[in-house]
Amino acid sequence: MLRFPLLTCLVALSMLTGTSTGQDRRPPGAPLGTSPPGTDWIPERERKDFDWNLDVPRPELRMDQRHEIALKARVEAGDLEESDADHDLTLVTVVTDRDGKWLAASPPDRQSLASDVHEESALEFETYISLTPGRYVVWVVLEDETTGQRNVARKEIEVARIGNDPLPQAYMDLPAVEFARVEQVGTLRVRHFASDLAIPVPNTRPLDVELIATLSAPEQWPGGDALFRHTENMLAGLTVLSRLDLAAGSRSVTGLDLLRREVAFEQEGRSPLDRAALVEALERVNRSAISVDALTGRKDNPAFLRRYIEDRVASSPPDSSDDPLKVLILVAGVMRFEDSPDLSEVELEGRCDCRVFHLRFKQELQDLFDQVDDLLKPLDPPTWDIFSPRDFRRVIGEIVDDLGGS
Repeated sequence: MLRFPLLTCLVALSMLTGTSTGQDRRPPGAPLGTSPPGTDWIPERERKDFDWNLDVPRPELRMDQRHEIALKARVEAGDLEESDADHDLTLVTVVTDRDGKWLAASPPDRQSLASDVHEESALEFETYISLTPGRYVVWVVLEDETTGQRNVARKEIEVARIGNDPLPQAYMDLPAVEFARVEQVGTLRVRHFASDLAIPVPNTRPLDVELIATLSAPEQWPGGDALFRHTENMLAGLTVLSRLDLAAGSRSVTGLDLLRREVAFEQEGRSPLDRAALVEALERVNRSAISVDALTGRKDNPAFLRRYIEDRVASSPPDSSDDPLKVLILVAGVMRFEDSPDLSEVELEGRCDCRVFHLRFKQELQDLFDQVDDLLKPLDPPTWDIFSPRDFRRVIGEIVDDLGGS
């Protein structure tokens, strides 16, 4: 509980001026995060009034195709003066261009340390910044309201453009700088952004696109870091692919729970992906207890996937340029099924007026044997192995080119 909430807000505003007087040269009452009329409020120098650990890493391209800085700061109670007092600390991150023009600021992150905690107790701050290609300056300010001390750090950042970018319009609707809203959902920390990528598909024939993801983790990777990476890949994969903006047609998203042999997530229509519901489905599929019946029927897991795909391709319309072309995009990990499974191939009744793509996220180079391939042979889909965000970006570009020629 903050002792001086109003003071905290005023300090968060004034501490960015970098002046010895502490006066705020922005208009009175201007909320943090709005652009001031001038640039002279930017801190003129770095300072360090108390020890802290600050990590401002280089931007990285994530699987969700955003360039991100995962900023982290840590301060221990023993490094603060007046150790016998409660401490209220506020961290704010501001991003400007190289000329000092204000671009964006994070909401103040306020945390407290009680006077009776051990001196090695610490506060940890995390800030996630999405950036489009360009050159920036990141200012990080941490204020101890109890003592009035503050640390100010400055770091120049450059986000390089992707050469021969397969998704050249992806960032046209994104602000140059955007701070993530982080939400804890069960065991998952999920980052949300207000903006979305733009991935136009210039198709002429209407398309009926269904994104199908295997939400349950591959049986050979049952938990730990592998489960986390699988969850991240499925969430990022569907988030990006759901941005396929068809010139004509429809789109739907389906998440399958192969362990329980049921549909865990469904969304139809071209509205933005319901990420909150998808995250809950991922958490439910991979963290909830599995019934005895589900475990004893594991040999039927691949048959469930096969029957689902057969049902989807069977619903494809006759071959006509006026009818929608059925498109299935299967997003999965490398999957090896246990307990002598039935690996019969998908059965087709006649020629399928459809197009099928298989995106295979690999955990590591040792992921060599994928039994989903055996099921899909009659459909003869292109199969891509995805190890990195750049792999995924290239694959999306190839899918866009393919569908754009429809």
